[in-house]
Amino acid sequence: MEALMPRRPAIVVGTDLTPISAHAVARAAAIAHEHGAALHVVHATSRLPRALVRRFLPDEAAGERCVREAVESVVADLRADGVTASAHLVPGSAATILRKTARDVDAALVVVGSRGRTLGGALIGSTAERVVEGKGAPVLLARQPRTLPYRAVTVAVDVDSDVRRAVDGATFAAGGAELSILHAYEGPFENKLMLHGADAGALRRYRDHSRGEAREAVESRIVEAGLDARLLRLVHGNRRPVLARAAKSGVLLVIDRSDSTARHVILGSVSRWVIEHTAGDVLLV
Repeated sequence: MEALMPRRPAIVVGTDLTPISAHAVARAAAIAHEHGAALHVVHATSRLPRALVRRFLPDEAAGERCVREAVESVVADLRADGVTASAHLVPGSAATILRKTARDVDAALVVVGSRGRTLGGALIGSTAERVVEGKGAPVLLARQPRTLPYRAVTVAVDVDSDVRRAVDGATFAAGGAELSILHAYEGPFENKLMLHGADAGALRRYRDHSRGEAREAVESRIVEAGLDARLLRLVHGNRRPVLARAAKSGVLLVIDRSDSTARHVILGSVSRWVIEHTAGDVLLV
């Protein structure tokens, strides 16, 4: 009996045919090429108001043909580069179509563009956020032009993170990049001790104690995931500057959607601040 061939992985990328979404397509194509994955290029079409069409688009059908030809041109270029690619032009909301396509093809990754450094009007309240809201495939926010592979990948974790899932997502999106697992910690009573006049020695002892507790908690999660605890980087300080420093050019920052760090992306705290104030790519797993 012949052995079944392993199923080709699938990647879904959204494009609105802007230069920004071209970054996402290029990054998705590079990942697809590396894994021999099928790349599904999705463009969600929406109906314009009839009054607008009558005034500015007397030949609506011709406009739709132009869009289709533009998407098919993107796919043709990808195929010429050796990527197995297909075009999907589907009427409806971009986020809904991306999520549905990802489910239909059992995508290993969804890639979307993000407009610049800030999230106001870019991630939060937009297509990318609505894609991230679900619990499906990892979502890569591709914000930098794809020139070279990622040189490093930093997986930001908390004590309740699904470390295995986060690292698997990181490995798929940035295979070959140097991997580290980052945990930013602060003692919960550090500021109160300072306000009550604790001297430098007392603060140092308290920080050492907090570091030990953090190491024990996070290392146990790493070992449970079958990974080397030496991958852990413990950094003392507020998560905002710690994660912002980690989000360097050429580094992929990975955040687990199931933990408190990722919830802040949606709710508007630490991770949202990091994404707003940095320009690097972010993978939400």
